[in-house]
Amino acid sequence: MPMTNVRRLARRISTDAGFRRALARAADQEARLALLAEADLSFTDAEFEDGVRAMLVECQTEEAAEEVREFRLWWDLLRST
Repeated sequence: MPMTNVRRLARRISTDAGFRRALARAADQEARLALLAEADLSFTDAEFEDGVRAMLVECQTEEAAEEVREFRLWWDLLRST
């Protein structure tokens, strides 16, 4: 399920620096999406937003919500390059 993939991506980039670097160094969004597909983490932009909203709803502390917002900002920055 794509929304689950958003959650899995958030966990993976927090624990796998190599994967996070590979996404950041990808030539463009198409290359990033290929990396996600290869890792079985595919989702659309709308599914990403739905997944992030679901993650925010589940947050029980402001710190946890801030981590989710930072994840969203990180991905938005990558998407824009």
